[in-house]
Amino acid sequence: MKDRVHKFEKFIEDNEAKRRRAIHKYQTELRLKEQKNYEFEVLKEQLEELRNRHMSLCDKLARYKKFEEYLTRVLDDLPENYLEVNNESMLTSIMDRHKTLTSTNNNLIEKVAGLYDGMENENQTLDDMKYNHNQNILVINRQLAELQSVQEQTVVDTTQMEEVVINKQDNFRHQSELLGRIKMAITNLSERCSTSPNPQPVHRNDPFQQLTQIMEFTIERVGVEKMARSSDHCLESCKEDDDRSSGIRSIVKQNTAAAAAVRQNMLFK
Repeated sequence: MKDRVHKFEKFIEDNEAKRRRAIHKYQTELRLKEQKNYEFEVLKEQLEELRNRHMSLCDKLARYKKFEEYLTRVLDDLPENYLEVNNESMLTSIMDRHKTLTSTNNNLIEKVAGLYDGMENENQTLDDMKYNHNQNILVINRQLAELQSVQEQTVVDTTQMEEVVINKQDNFRHQSELLGRIKMAITNLSERCSTSPNPQPVHRNDPFQQLTQIMEFTIERVGVEKMARSSDHCLESCKEDDDRSSGIRSIVKQNTAAAAAVRQNMLFK
């Protein structure tokens, strides 16, 4: 009986172990299935993307087919040794050539744009310089007009001053002639009055000394005549001589004053 019970317990334990192994295997296979399903879905999505990419590339290839044909015709028209081929196809070489020319063209466009901007700036600077130049011309013309007005006024003033100078020169000439006649008269009188035995030395160019000599000679003659005449007649004569002497003195004083005024006028001129 015990053997049967022991066998039965062992049988139950074996079945339990088998059940646990089956459950573990089921869980493992379930996780593996889920992983495989996930990978399948991912691969399916990738396949769909690749199919779409393939279709897109096919469409692009179909669209670009005409460009390939065009480049092929271009290659047929190109001269020999026009392109340098370095282990590449002719189409790749011509596309590289196109890229080079496009880059060069873009650089030239940028350079032209820069030059155009520079030309605009220079034109603006030129316009500013023209404006400033015109403003300077206006200022200079205004100053020139003012200077012309000043010049015209100066010419008028100069003409008036020349007229004044000419009038003064005429007056000076007349006064010089009058002075010359007066000096000649004084010189003649002085020469006539220098007949005394002991004449005083007189400078011929000094009218004051000559007038003094004439006055002294006249006074001396009047005194001599007074002494030679009779008393009555002498008195009458002396009175006349006094009057004559006074007249001569007044004439001499007038001539002296005139000579001094003319001389002062000459010095002022």
